[in-house]
Amino acid sequence: MIINIDFLSETVADFGKACSNYDEERKNLSMSVANIAQELHLIRIVNNQLMNLERAFIYPGGLPGRPYYRWVGQLSMCYAE
Repeated sequence: MIINIDFLSETVADFGKACSNYDEERKNLSMSVANIAQELHLIRIVNNQLMNLERAFIYPGGLPGRPYYRWVGQLSMCYAE
């Protein structure tokens, strides 16, 4: 049985591009006194984006046999089979 994971490679590449774009936006934030209100608003937007990204990796039911582990980044190789 052959499994086609081309979509996974494309998704990982897209995710990498999105991370690069996000990092560029983050680097462009400056904390000058003249525009502090606008910058704080942008920082809040960036923070919300990070929180939403983190939430995307949370599995509400927990990992198989380990319901107290909800973040899929903790998925060990024994569950990846």
